[in-house]
Amino acid sequence: MARASLHAACSFACLGLYTYFQKGLPGDKKFYDRIPALLGKKYLKTVYCCHECAGTLKKRDLDSDGVLSILDIDDVLTLKALPAT
Repeated sequence: MARASLHAACSFACLGLYTYFQKGLPGDKKFYDRIPALLGKKYLKTVYCCHECAGTLKKRDLDSDGVLSILDIDDVLTLKALPAT
């Protein structure tokens, strides 16, 4: 794997795809439109499974910033501790 793609893969894993693109395209309010369709579909399918396992599918505003946005999808990747159920 090339160094650039390894760095990108690590950034996706640590930040989440949408957060990664938002930080990479500051000032672009529709940064999510720049994500390749196939990448976006595969990412959403994978993150859906993560949310299902974490029990966060029906929760709102996971990043607690007061705004429900597409960036909340990525938050399941950075959850440090989930409440015991």
